[in-house]
Amino acid sequence: MRQQIIITTALTVALSAACTSDEDKTERPKGNHDGRVSVDVTSPPPASGDGGQPVIDPEQRFTPSSYLLLTAARLAIVQESDVVDTPAWQRLIENVDAEMAQVGGRSSTENIALAYLVTGEAIYAATAYDWARDIMDTADVAFDRYLHYGDHMRAVAFAYNYCYDTLSGMQRTEMRDYMVRWTDEVWSLHGADAVDNNSNWGISQPANNYHYAFLEGLAFVGYALLGSGDPIASDYLVLLTTKIEGSGGVLEYLSAGARGGDWHEGVNYGQRSKQRMASTFSVIAAAGGPNYFAASPFFAEAIYAAIYQALPGRVAIQPAGDLARTSAMPLGPYDRDYVQAATFWIADDIARGYGQYYLNHYASSYNMGGFNGRGLYYRDVMYGLDLTEHDVSDLPLYYHSIGNHWINLRSSWDEDATCINISATPDMYQGHSHQDSGSFTIFKHDWLAVDSATYSRSGTTWESGAHNMVGVAGQERRGGDNVPGLQAFEYHSESTYVQVDASNLMKHRPGSDELMLLDEYTREMVYFPSDDVLVTYDRVAPGPDGSDYSWRLHFAEEPSQSGNRFSLDFGGGGISLVQLSGGAASIASDSDLEPSGSESFRVQEAPGNGGRFLNVMAVASGTAPSPDVSSVTSTSAIEGAVIDTRVAIFSSSTKGGAISLPLSYTFTGTGTFRHIIANLSPGSALSAEVSASGGETTVTISSGGALMATSNGVLRFNQD
Repeated sequence: MRQQIIITTALTVALSAACTSDEDKTERPKGNHDGRVSVDVTSPPPASGDGGQPVIDPEQRFTPSSYLLLTAARLAIVQESDVVDTPAWQRLIENVDAEMAQVGGRSSTENIALAYLVTGEAIYAATAYDWARDIMDTADVAFDRYLHYGDHMRAVAFAYNYCYDTLSGMQRTEMRDYMVRWTDEVWSLHGADAVDNNSNWGISQPANNYHYAFLEGLAFVGYALLGSGDPIASDYLVLLTTKIEGSGGVLEYLSAGARGGDWHEGVNYGQRSKQRMASTFSVIAAAGGPNYFAASPFFAEAIYAAIYQALPGRVAIQPAGDLARTSAMPLGPYDRDYVQAATFWIADDIARGYGQYYLNHYASSYNMGGFNGRGLYYRDVMYGLDLTEHDVSDLPLYYHSIGNHWINLRSSWDEDATCINISATPDMYQGHSHQDSGSFTIFKHDWLAVDSATYSRSGTTWESGAHNMVGVAGQERRGGDNVPGLQAFEYHSESTYVQVDASNLMKHRPGSDELMLLDEYTREMVYFPSDDVLVTYDRVAPGPDGSDYSWRLHFAEEPSQSGNRFSLDFGGGGISLVQLSGGAASIASDSDLEPSGSESFRVQEAPGNGGRFLNVMAVASGTAPSPDVSSVTSTSAIEGAVIDTRVAIFSSSTKGGAISLPLSYTFTGTGTFRHIIANLSPGSALSAEVSASGGETTVTISSGGALMATSNGVLRFNQD
């Protein structure tokens, strides 16, 4: 008879107490459920709970079963006789029956083991063992510094746990010894020394994707062995709890650097990190341990981040960081996996409703996006829900992930919407992240202002010059946390404002000392969604080694040029770039980008105008638009753009120093204009006087009056 021990909450508490002192427990900062911090001029997004730590839903405290990933309630559902009529089960069993004869084929040990658990048919148990045996015989667990340790341990643990009754004593011993051998080696336990591990950063760094491969393997091995009564399991589970709850552990990172649900390593490595973390947390929660999904706001935020990361049309997600699997970044199984687990386990019913919508309409299958995820069909059987979905069109048209300051703006939730993604991170400590703080992309029907990595051969064009921002020759891929990053973000339905300080981003080390190539690189952006216009203003002050720099905007194909206007029609949309200030502009191929070039093209603007660049980008469906674009004139230290009936004004002083008042500027045209002026004294009372004469309009801004600058020093007013 099978000897199974069910881990209880009491045991988990005891394990936690053994490895986590009161001094190790860090109080997590409170914040909104979706990670937004900004000046909101419109209505706030839907709130959840009290806006702080989510309340754990008592219904989520499921009684554990003796099987990995399954609570007693879910086990009962899985083993109900009518489960065979569900689409999820039909997909799984058809896959298993078609693939199980081909060991290591397009199924998984987990699928086959679950088929045994549901049907009780011995052939499935024997086959699950054969697949696990093949992994034990052929898989090089140490390959790529143990990156796939978690995948291999999960598969073997499944066969060991689900098919335990059918295994011989010898089979149980060999599987147990295999899991112990590699777990001890990866984690250097019980006297084992890792062989050429070189992965200490993965063992200790919760912002790194390797960390979650290691935690996933540790969790599956620990709970599989605990279920069979193996005393070594307690060592693994104490370590697991320490890595999650201890000082510098996962929960601490989720409540700080990962707030908002995005990932410092980029979307590619974020997918896998979140998937593996969700798998780890699911094992723990199903075994009666802490429900870390409900104890941290991260996974509710990750659902929202996943929704906003998806580009209009819901085929791909926005690129960020190294794009290892495919630079096209299609929505796929990994996205579905972590969103499905989060939707099952979190206690936030609003976020769960949006998660259900995502699963129904975004990542709707484990076999999509050109990526074979059929080995994950067991997840649909275990965690598939039929919740009432919340339509994403009810969400705001912006998102701010406060951990790494990724910002998403969109004109609507329609398929033809304009979608802008902005990177404003101050942190460059992950090797797969790109040197792109201050950059942006624009998507409308297809890529109009593109990250060159999307069209690169390697997906790893990391340098600033490979992104839509200023690039400087000689930049090296150096980390650090001294980049100021996001300075201001104000969402407004008519004119959203973003300010980023990327000074200290571009570095090199010609000798023993690390030097900054630019003494200043600051950028301000204004997005007018109703006009589909983005205005950027950049200030650059080169250091002694940084004079070879240029402003860059990347295109999927080579644009055409007419004077200071560059245009491209691509994929159902069009973009026009109009240069208002800066040096000489030209078109170049991105084939020269490190490490292996890109098929994209760029417009690059040489230094000029004292290192100031003022540019306007307008997009539209169909063909590139031709807005009426001009500059303002003023004796003050400002520059400004006029786009049809919109006016955007910026300080030209170092780092956007406050504009002196009174301020007066003039532009061509009369009528009704809408103005946004940045870099005023925060919260100051102001007045605006407008006069028109000879086809020109003059605006004078003075102190005192009924108008008010925001806390970020931004004034918006409509000219009657």
